[in-house]
Amino acid sequence: MTSSHWPRRLLVIALLATAAALGVWAFQPRHETSEAIGGPTLATPLWSARRTPELIREDIGARRLAYGLGLAVADVDACVLVDDERTRRVTIGDDKELIPASATKILTGSGLLAALGADHTFTTTVNATAPPDGSGAVGDLWLVGGGDPVLSTADYRAFLAEDPSRVDDPTTSLEELADAVVAAGVRHVDTLHGDDTRQDTARTVDGWDPTYPDQGVIGPLSALTVNDGYVEWGSLNVGAPDPAAYAADELAQLLEDRGVSVDATTGTDASPGDSESLAAVDSAPLGDLVGAMIRSSDNQTAEVLTRELGANAGEGTTAHGLEASAAALDDLGIDERRSLSDGSGLNRENHVACDAFIDALRSSETGAVREGLAVAGESGTLAERFRGTPLEGRLHAKTGYLNGVTALTGILDTEQGRPLTFAFLGNGGFDRAGAYQLQSDVATAIAAYPDVAPAEALVPAPLPPA
Repeated sequence: MTSSHWPRRLLVIALLATAAALGVWAFQPRHETSEAIGGPTLATPLWSARRTPELIREDIGARRLAYGLGLAVADVDACVLVDDERTRRVTIGDDKELIPASATKILTGSGLLAALGADHTFTTTVNATAPPDGSGAVGDLWLVGGGDPVLSTADYRAFLAEDPSRVDDPTTSLEELADAVVAAGVRHVDTLHGDDTRQDTARTVDGWDPTYPDQGVIGPLSALTVNDGYVEWGSLNVGAPDPAAYAADELAQLLEDRGVSVDATTGTDASPGDSESLAAVDSAPLGDLVGAMIRSSDNQTAEVLTRELGANAGEGTTAHGLEASAAALDDLGIDERRSLSDGSGLNRENHVACDAFIDALRSSETGAVREGLAVAGESGTLAERFRGTPLEGRLHAKTGYLNGVTALTGILDTEQGRPLTFAFLGNGGFDRAGAYQLQSDVATAIAAYPDVAPAEALVPAPLPPA
């Protein structure tokens, strides 16, 4: 039992003891008592537990919830915490640091918001060393990546619109950038270069399963990615060998569609120091990107923005991004029992205590994270889950899954009007079906809280006066 429970437990015990001690008085004829003290008759004595039945109801409910959750996670290595607006209701395994899978994105998003602010945007530019001449010709243009993870073409946006989990994801239009190049007077380009030198050239993160790229779990990492780095998508996702070159090719095609001739393209080529922006396009605000990353569990956004956080701190690497994120989380007062090796949660070397997620969800600086939580039966990774159950529309959560790892953390609306903030991590020998069942069992148990008779039934009314 945690120390935070003692004040409430002592209050309940004191009330019950007082009610018992004064029981005879409580059930005496009221006219005798009122005459003795010269005051009005009290239907319920002043020191009766009946005056604070909700405290008793909550205490019983919390005990039942802890019991139910204990049964649900009995066969796995787990931590489960449940808080209401006033106190902690359930504590299971709070001393454990477990693999969090995609729940990691809650911490990634919180760190990004704390470090950069919800209004921060990422700019992709087209640079040139000189403006176009009288005929609209320029020798070279550089498409310069600014760490925007959602730069895309119309066909990829149409593909996302067919996915219930990603239909509302913000994107940045590459067509808009092509229009801006044309508006700048460009009609001919000798060579269009792709420049992703703002971040390092590592396309994956150390420690990842090497099959992730082939499985389409995540595209190649780069400061300049278009269409999540995929050259093909759908039933099979194929990553670009050189994301910067692929982005240059896509822009070149869009320019040619607009009447601009492009002789050649190339990639991973830094723009000269004397080049200047000829055209630019901004991403949606970071708050919107973080919200979508949480809602649809976007691995690409989580990793590219982690590296971009490093670039803002001096070096566009995963390691530097994680250092900057850790410092920002420390400033927010997030529980320090966390060791992260990536931003998406794909790395099995990540270990976090459940308290870190509770802290992040309750921080005043992480509104975009809370707003981005998927809603059961309605949006994101929960769009097609829990429909027709008491959880539909009430459960707002970030899911997580790797082989043998499951996570569910978020906020559940209660009938009493006080939302419950919770975190659940489970590590064991289960498969995807088992992981989803554990998530369901935990969420269902929490949704039943307090699962107790009405408050007035817990403390019987006094006998009527004789």
